[in-house]
Amino acid sequence: MHLLVRYKVFDFTKWKSGYDADLSARQKAGLKEIYLFRNADDPNEVTLLFSVEDVHKARAFVESDDLHHAMEKAGVMGAAEVSFLNYTPATDRDARTGGRVQRAVEPLSRDLFESHAEAVGAKLRESIVRR
Repeated sequence: MHLLVRYKVFDFTKWKSGYDADLSARQKAGLKEIYLFRNADDPNEVTLLFSVEDVHKARAFVESDDLHHAMEKAGVMGAAEVSFLNYTPATDRDARTGGRVQRAVEPLSRDLFESHAEAVGAKLRESIVRR
């Protein structure tokens, strides 16, 4: 499971300092930061993605007064958008490979390579002659 959080801050540098200071509280809640994004058009809009070890601990942390006070102190503007997410594979291939893209590449034999190169060369010569 994952947790996606988005909010605006008054000053990113001040917010980041407060956010970093709260690492142990996130760890106790079973949250591990995967990504921290800043909006390309508004660098004071922050989006965070966490992996969640224990959804009950994570929900309690997200709803806690301590977190809300820490966010307010760090300069978070308004309420955060919070979503708990379950991973859903986009395709059957993703389900089989855990989301990793796998490609099977077979080396071309020299004969196959040369015959392919000959065919491509012949088509190129043909198109040049037609012009």
